[in-house]
Amino acid sequence: MASLDIDSRYPLAGDVVEYFRANGFVHLKNALSPEALAHYGDEITRQVIDLNTLHIPMSERTTYQKAFLQIMNLWRHSDLAREFVFGKRLARIAAELMGVKGVRLYHDQALYKEAGGGFTPWHADQYYWPVSSPNICTAWIPLQETPGNMGPLSYAAGSHRFPYGRDKAISDESEAVIQQALESRHFPYIDDPFDLGDVSFHYGWTFHRADGNVTDRPRRVMTMKNALSPEALAHYGDEITRQVIDLNTLHIPMSERTTYQKAFLQIMNLWRHSDLAREFVFGKRLARIAAELMGVKGVRLYHDQALYKEAGGGFTPWHADQYYWPVSSPNICTAWIPLQETPGNMGPLSYAAGSHRFPYGRDKAISDESEAVIQQALESRHFPYIDDPFDLGDVSFHYGWTFHRADGNVTDRPRRVMTIIYMDAEMRLQAPVNQNQQNDWDTWCPGVSIGEAIDSPLNPVLYSAPA
Repeated sequence: MASLDIDSRYPLAGDVVEYFRANGFVHLKNALSPEALAHYGDEITRQVIDLNTLHIPMSERTTYQKAFLQIMNLWRHSDLAREFVFGKRLARIAAELMGVKGVRLYHDQALYKEAGGGFTPWHADQYYWPVSSPNICTAWIPLQETPGNMGPLSYAAGSHRFPYGRDKAISDESEAVIQQALESRHFPYIDDPFDLGDVSFHYGWTFHRADGNVTDRPRRVMTMKNALSPEALAHYGDEITRQVIDLNTLHIPMSERTTYQKAFLQIMNLWRHSDLAREFVFGKRLARIAAELMGVKGVRLYHDQALYKEAGGGFTPWHADQYYWPVSSPNICTAWIPLQETPGNMGPLSYAAGSHRFPYGRDKAISDESEAVIQQALESRHFPYIDDPFDLGDVSFHYGWTFHRADGNVTDRPRRVMTIIYMDAEMRLQAPVNQNQQNDWDTWCPGVSIGEAIDSPLNPVLYSAPA
């Protein structure tokens, strides 16, 4: 697909090459397509969340730690990240800018400046690199539009030829000393914002910095844009809604319901009641995404469920789904599929990014207690809170141990959501540790014994990778 092209030649005019060599950097427009950045960016973000080990509060961090989350050599952890890093387009640009016959990878790194993250002090990257020549450069690739208040990279034009300050590591000292030296020599300060698709290149000895991120924009975790078409959602969504209406047995007034009952109408395994719902649940696209995200060869169905948050419906408390599931590994995830555009006031799903590795609260059922206790625990560990709205066609995926919640639906329309739970095709049944897991064993894994693969008639394989 052309829009995902990361290999074809980017036309570099001669004056662009001259500018780079004279100024030590260049800012290229539309070097990559928005589609390519979305495609690869979601995986890069997932790797950052999975591999990040910096969870201390911002107030307790060093200046370096406040500047960004830094995750290196993602290409060694993910085939999709490898495909992006090994793309020919940016590599060819780097070779042409530096005037060399070819380029090797030194390393890749993700630099995620969190909401509220600090400034990046003045520095030159080559201070850190034991290399023999100046022909080494960095491609700086924003994965979203990056206005000035989000901390785009800024450069001192021509500073790659300025030797003073090359002995300074990133620090408060480097910010002060290098700033003073650059100002005394009147190097132009270039601090342009970046549009989506822009990429900059800078030499290893080019001095650069970045302001802090003073926005409150959280970064998305594994939300797939346009994963399903509006036409497909309308086609299957109408049938899913009919099934919810027909199969729902909860008809008591909202005021008389428990917190769980106020959160949503919950109808499970629609695929057993409707051929059209079965066709949707058994679709290969989402199943393949789930397998690739979890890094497994195939996935089975655990069960599907519709979660319809009625107009005026209550909040969904913090919880992790796997509390309810008697399964032997963390390779199980939920695809959360809104059947309409879902703005913030309708109660879209929200996540605590990175919380699938946090063990506290895994013993809590959905309740007022889980909302309070897990909220406090997550806040104390400063997990980022991701609460983006969903456009029509967006789908999110989350692990079974990822903590999530949803606000109430304060609109006058129901929030219609279909979910499909995918598990590793080799998943085995684990001895239940609570009554809810016992109920799930009896209901969704009939006839399976503890320690056996969960391959009952209710758990068909939905996707297997080609041999």
